[in-house]
Amino acid sequence: MRTRNFDLDKPHQPSLLHSPSRVLQLAKEVLHRTPSKVALTLYVAAQIYGLPIWSIPQEIQLVYFRQRTFSTTVVGKDKFGNGVTVRRKFRDFPPHAVIFIDKQPLLSLPFLLLDFLTLRNSFAAFVTAEAIFRCLVEARRTPDEAQEIREAYVRGILEYYTRTYISDYYQARVLRRIRLLSAGSESPLESVLHVVMRQLRQTSYTQQFPINTGRTTYYTDGALPRLGTVLEADGQGKYVADPFKLKEKYRAKQIRRLGWQVVRFCTDEFWDPQLVDLVCARLGIARPRWLRKV
Repeated sequence: MRTRNFDLDKPHQPSLLHSPSRVLQLAKEVLHRTPSKVALTLYVAAQIYGLPIWSIPQEIQLVYFRQRTFSTTVVGKDKFGNGVTVRRKFRDFPPHAVIFIDKQPLLSLPFLLLDFLTLRNSFAAFVTAEAIFRCLVEARRTPDEAQEIREAYVRGILEYYTRTYISDYYQARVLRRIRLLSAGSESPLESVLHVVMRQLRQTSYTQQFPINTGRTTYYTDGALPRLGTVLEADGQGKYVADPFKLKEKYRAKQIRRLGWQVVRFCTDEFWDPQLVDLVCARLGIARPRWLRKV
């Protein structure tokens, strides 16, 4: 099957108009103050690309080409000393890692993805990395052969970039996570659930699992076919309106009629530090002595 060519180094360049003006103002202030010629604002990039930014809330992270001491400063201070935290760090990325939007230097999506995969917190890393991965492979709910080819191609490019530009300290972590990236996560909550399933070594876990009721096909957030369990990650606004409540109740009823157990997790539970124990209790499985490294 022939697929169209696509350039990973120049993906998705939307207008800066989609980014909050306050964020842009702070970013320009940071760029103006720094002596470095090339500074890449990850926070601004995430805002512009419309990606989840759980890992860097209320922060602007700068990446420099030049080696310099790690430091933290605050910009946009008010009279109370409050402002936006800026963390400076060094990355040995090549010049083509940068794209310019209205003269604003930003990391291109592949390198932005790699930078998030270096984070120690696996939940923070995968939430944004999988969102970027979906953009790069142009993911669909029902992947076809063309998407599988794109995924293999993107993984290959990311592995090459990792071995070439990521330091030895992070390489093993990033390469491991590239192999675990999934294009099936349609929300940050689904990415978190995906990470937990990996940690618990639930190899049968499948995202966007289709269940045919005879009249229609429902795509679940995830499923464990061996346990006969469907997992749903419910966002805050999913049950606000009555029509959505009725629709979800009917959907769950139809799935249960086929013998499936439906287990739901709400937004607040995903912030629980004991999330792994909570998932084990809901699924009725024993927590392994050692969680899989993700």
